[in-house]
Amino acid sequence: GREAAILTEEERREVDLWREANERFAAEYPSVDKEIKIYYGVRNLINHLVQDLTSNSLELIRESGVKSADDVRKHRTGLIALSPEVLDKEQELKRFLLDNVYHHPRVERRNAMARQIIEALFNAFIDDPELMSSHARRKVNDEPKRRVVCDYIAGMTDRYAVKKHGELLGLSHTEVFD
Repeated sequence: GREAAILTEEERREVDLWREANERFAAEYPSVDKEIKIYYGVRNLINHLVQDLTSNSLELIRESGVKSADDVRKHRTGLIALSPEVLDKEQELKRFLLDNVYHHPRVERRNAMARQIIEALFNAFIDDPELMSSHARRKVNDEPKRRVVCDYIAGMTDRYAVKKHGELLGLSHTEVFD
């Protein structure tokens, strides 16, 4: 969402966790530029969630009286959890992101393109395993070809998958997304 400018600052302020994280950062660093503010706001938000999860979980473990891993497995309730206050805010953040980022038309278009690239790579490698690395090709002799191809694609970075797809089509990676 940050790079694509999908969310405005006003929209982000609607979410308690986001607003609070940005307020904490802005109080410490009032004169940083917008990109840095967004980056550190997200970082502050994640840090806040991790700290809450850690401190609340430690408290739950102390209160439970568990002494061993076996006690933990037998315990009737979860011992790793956000505090109720932060959990409510985290649920608000999830709903907001689902509604405003994950299903944004630009994100949906990129996801559709990614699915097409992955499908094209999968079909190309199934049809001609010689297009894969020598290491992956050797695995085809010992493992099901579909599994090897899936693992090979799963190990690719996004950038490499786009590049490889472009090579198979004779395109540069920039043409793929035009």
